[in-house]
Amino acid sequence: MATELNGQTAVVTGASSGIGRAIAVALAGRGARLVLHALENRSGLEATREAIEQAGGEATMLLADLSNHEGRRRLVDDAWSAPVDIWV
Repeated sequence: MATELNGQTAVVTGASSGIGRAIAVALAGRGARLVLHALENRSGLEATREAIEQAGGEATMLLADLSNHEGRRRLVDDAWSAPVDIWV
């Protein structure tokens, strides 16, 4: 695993599939800790987290509806429990 992003935290929205998953896995491969977000695809988000962890990375998950204020607030509050360096 590369280390250029060691110590940095990245939030990736839409990380349960497609380009969001690919971005999350790529950032983790460079050493970033991940906060993974999806609207409701828990199984997809778990698959992304498992891929990251199997490669030696670290990831947490959060399901939230970003179309409403409460969902956005929850994502921001949870993600910013540590400083966030990258937001996708």
